[in-house]
Amino acid sequence: MSDLRPTGAPVTIGGQEYNILFTIGAIEAIQETCNKALVNIMPAIARVADYKTDSEDIKTLYSVVAAFLTVDTGKEVKVETIDGLIKPAEMQKLAITLLEAYGFSMPDPDSEDSEEDEEEDPNQKTGL
Repeated sequence: MSDLRPTGAPVTIGGQEYNILFTIGAIEAIQETCNKALVNIMPAIARVADYKTDSEDIKTLYSVVAAFLTVDTGKEVKVETIDGLIKPAEMQKLAITLLEAYGFSMPDPDSEDSEEDEEEDPNQKTGL
């Protein structure tokens, strides 16, 4: 029997492979590390993926990676540690992987509920 749990997006950091998955614990750690809501963090990651090199965006990228590694390893990983592990050429690929993992981790929109709500109104059927 196969394991149906999501594995995340694979990424290599400092020569070691990790699977990035936005779990509740990871999201909480990211928000605590960055002191921002996740929806306010992801645009900075998107800018790094788009070859932008603003220092605040890169610091956010490092903070997100540090939070993921802290959750994954169970040991506190500081942003300063990440600075030596990620080469500038790897930043864009890492940011893209984070965006992919973010997309994998979010639930699909449920369109069935809206269709059911419309069918429950009898006036919609008769046109009155």
